[in-house]
Amino acid sequence: LADIPIKKRFSFQPAIHFVIKGTQEKETSGGETEKVTLTTSNIEIPLNFLYKVPGNNGQFFIGAGPSLCYSIGGKLKYEDETDSESIDIEFGNNEDEDFMRAFDFSANFLTGYSFSNGLLLSLNYNLGLNNLFPGGPDDGTLKSRYFGIRLGYLLNSKTKK
Repeated sequence: LADIPIKKRFSFQPAIHFVIKGTQEKETSGGETEKVTLTTSNIEIPLNFLYKVPGNNGQFFIGAGPSLCYSIGGKLKYEDETDSESIDIEFGNNEDEDFMRAFDFSANFLTGYSFSNGLLLSLNYNLGLNNLFPGGPDDGTLKSRYFGIRLGYLLNSKTKK
């Protein structure tokens, strides 16, 4: 990530993240349990704008911005009491051939603290805005959303009060 000052308390913070997203659905019927698990690997580019408030040993920040996400791989796994099957997900916009769209546009919200020694701790919530099913609402709706925790170190960082 980069932290680019705009004004005294404002900065622009673009980043590149590798994010694994997933969901799981379990259903029990007639004493048998079926489980479906979806997992995707993604390259995500959040473009956050931050407001910073000086603290004793660093600065508190809060921010938001758009986020672009591209899925680079994924698996769909089905399990029941007697069987298990795993398939690779096909990404694209063709409703007859593809399982999910590869591109997602979302809103990102974050808060955290950056210490004067360069250590960074933050929490974020990412809310997907696109329906990821290629067939549109007739095929149902699948939207991405997640909470994230980030621990990092900003190189050449000197937090100013």
